[in-house]
Amino acid sequence: MTNNASAVSQDEDLHATVLPPPPEPWMPPKQPAAAEKVQPTIEDTPPAPAWYTILCCSSAQDRFSGPSVSPRTYFIAVDRSGGASVGLAFDVLDESRCVISQVKPEGLIADWNKTASPSQVVSPGDHISEINGISGNGREIASKLMDWSSKMRLTIHRPQMINVKLAKKGKMLGVSMAAHDAAKSDEDTGTSTKMLLITAVYPNGAVKSWNDESANKVKVAAGDRIVSVNGLTDQQTMLQTLKTSEELDMHIMSWKLNGS
Repeated sequence: MTNNASAVSQDEDLHATVLPPPPEPWMPPKQPAAAEKVQPTIEDTPPAPAWYTILCCSSAQDRFSGPSVSPRTYFIAVDRSGGASVGLAFDVLDESRCVISQVKPEGLIADWNKTASPSQVVSPGDHISEINGISGNGREIASKLMDWSSKMRLTIHRPQMINVKLAKKGKMLGVSMAAHDAAKSDEDTGTSTKMLLITAVYPNGAVKSWNDESANKVKVAAGDRIVSVNGLTDQQTMLQTLKTSEELDMHIMSWKLNGS
């Protein structure tokens, strides 16, 4: 409370002076109200494939939302000082991005997830871009995660799903892809994946036509992952279906934001 009254000297007549009221008791300052959480927009959100829903969340719409949703980057902190396993497997098919392909039942990340808020639960499909501010390509990040022996602050980005439904109409699919060789799984860095990597999108193909005609702001591009084709999730079965089927219903992961 602001005190505008002057101090009263001993020579003044106290009975003729209006003294200020006693100060209010001190109270700790009020904390600013927490910002209201922005609820994701789930209208027109395509369903995630069943295996991804089971691995990641109780509902497809909990994880895959459109470009209008708030930023998909989050941060977590874990400590490897005790030598515990991180408990992750990775998809580093394109080397440029360290994508989480599995959160194992035991490990630091599983422990983190038990008490984390929903916005910070680490899930398959998320990709790790930095450890304590240090970036690198996919294999470098995966290797650092396995070798780090102290506290780690991880910068992680969630994907968004593009639902691509198209008919080839006599065209080639117009993409090149890479698949993980399970026989050459890198046990040291825990690399594995069920997804197909898109390495290029070519002009005059069915996918390029879908990009041109679709109202979706996020287009199919190199670096995206195909996670299901016509409901199928096995890599070799997906590849065969992409080659032989005229009509395709694909779920594709992208980490681009609003087409950037």
